[in-house]
Amino acid sequence: MKTYLLLITLFLSVTLLSQLNPKTKWGNLSTAEIDYKEVPFEKDAPAVILYEKGDMTIARLDNQNIIYKRIKILTEEGKNFANQEILYHDLYNFDEIRYVKAQSINIVDGKEVRTSVKNSEIYDTEVSGTLRSKRFAIPNVKVGTIIEFEYTHFSKNNYYFEPWRFQHEIPTLYSTFQINIQAAYEFMPICSGEKIVKYARENEKLRNHRNVWTIQDVPSIDKIDYTYNKQDAAEKIFFQLKGYININRDHVTEMMSWTDLNKKILDYDDKNIDNATVRKLSLNISPGLNEIDQIEKVLAYIRKNYSWNNYYSQTSSQSLENLDKNKRGNSADLNLLLNQLLKSKKIHAQLVLVSLRENGRVKKVFPFSNQFNTYINLITLNSGETILVDALYTDEKDYKFIPLNNFNQWGLILSRGKETFVNMNPVLSEYHSLQNYTFKDGKFVLTQNDKRNGYFKENIKDLLGIQPYNLQENSLDIFVNELRRDSRESDDNFEMERIISESVAPGSFMNIENPLRSVISQFQLKEQSRERALEFNFPFFYKTDVVIEIPNGYKVEIPQNFNVHNQTPAKDLVYFQSAEIKDGKLLMHIEFYLGKAVYDQNYAQIKAFFDKTNLDVNKDLLLKKN
Repeated sequence: MKTYLLLITLFLSVTLLSQLNPKTKWGNLSTAEIDYKEVPFEKDAPAVILYEKGDMTIARLDNQNIIYKRIKILTEEGKNFANQEILYHDLYNFDEIRYVKAQSINIVDGKEVRTSVKNSEIYDTEVSGTLRSKRFAIPNVKVGTIIEFEYTHFSKNNYYFEPWRFQHEIPTLYSTFQINIQAAYEFMPICSGEKIVKYARENEKLRNHRNVWTIQDVPSIDKIDYTYNKQDAAEKIFFQLKGYININRDHVTEMMSWTDLNKKILDYDDKNIDNATVRKLSLNISPGLNEIDQIEKVLAYIRKNYSWNNYYSQTSSQSLENLDKNKRGNSADLNLLLNQLLKSKKIHAQLVLVSLRENGRVKKVFPFSNQFNTYINLITLNSGETILVDALYTDEKDYKFIPLNNFNQWGLILSRGKETFVNMNPVLSEYHSLQNYTFKDGKFVLTQNDKRNGYFKENIKDLLGIQPYNLQENSLDIFVNELRRDSRESDDNFEMERIISESVAPGSFMNIENPLRSVISQFQLKEQSRERALEFNFPFFYKTDVVIEIPNGYKVEIPQNFNVHNQTPAKDLVYFQSAEIKDGKLLMHIEFYLGKAVYDQNYAQIKAFFDKTNLDVNKDLLLKKN
């Protein structure tokens, strides 16, 4: 009987899917679409894309993409999706949006009521620069309404066109895209995302013949966790032009190799390097006592004499001579100057082409310069240690902790004749804390000594606009009244802070919580499997000691199996906690180490580590009267 019911359930599921998706046509609703009330894999979704399709044709001089979408409104909030905006770039009048039509469909007394958008209600407006939009509001929309719209995107640019995005602000049940190339162009499809990469692998032979890509049950883009750029990590496919046949029937190759790209950028920068200017400026910088001191002197000189024009660039825009006259340049200008001045002082420095986190991850299979947007300097010390330095951020003491926006896993070293990628990992930031609770006059007095560097420091947080992981909390669950707070900078470039607080008297029992609970609770890996990389803010090491004087008449209960030591096989994730009673005091020690900003392998091991650690960090100790 159970088997029979299971077969019925599977049959109904397959039938429902077919009714919802693959045969969708303008204006024709299925019973399944009408009755659809909630997305099973995202129950809080305000609306859902039932079906969408892109049908692109590449001709000799232009291309066109016919785009159709059908959306079901599920909640009051979902009614906002009646307002649609189609964005497009209109550089040199190459692009335009035509043939827009849209309508709502409601079921009233068992009959379909359709309300169309009039042509006069469709507006074309300029957004900014070359970006424009078609805007329209679909009328008569309420909970349960199905809306649909269709338009054609025309473009005269066959060198680049917008990727097809399978993932959106709301979940998508069925998304399909097909491309028909009718001209002598050769494109390389590049898939990004979990589902579309899997589809491409499983359907490689079929896809080569039909050029069709289809995925189903795609969650909203907001559900992508642990990624620097949700739009970049989303399910999509885009096409890089590899080559074409010109009017002379010659094959022209558009896609260059990484070594060709290196040469192209270095040749361009060489035109802007003026050795006479470098020698002149180098004489203004005094010799360093050692290589670190020399680096700091060069950075101090740039900090004092030049400023950034707030523009990121993958190539320099002016000669070093002009930069010295203007005292202002883009990110490439200033980093090229830094590179040349470091070399003049016998410091081994290389330029590294990077893509900022806000720009998207570097795709190493895709040798195309437009995926980068700036470069920084990689310094190799005599000891073999490497430091990444950005001329835009030359803080006197913390120049190693450059803006996290630069760290997007991979950077391409600009070097002639070879292709070398560097795995960019921010310098480890440390946070050490000692919480000492003494019992005096019937009350606890907390003396907390914190020591932190790198991205945990207040000045870097303020300067770079960083939102670090939550700071450590007090261990005793009692109200504390701060009495004094002192801060200073240590000789080893740690920020030090001493806080003295007084708390209320204890009751008959008190919980003693792990001060790192709020930090570790942020690492909840909900996906059962994952192929895309896990991207964290920066590597760190927390070390916390809690010392609590046990008042007379009280005792501490330590739960069984409280002491734990978790780590991944590679030891790049480590968690340790222990507690013991010694000389009338509770001694608790906690360490948490996250060694990399990006983990692109072994998801199952990492998830198992965090699952267990989140359980361990929630083990409370109890201070209670005898």
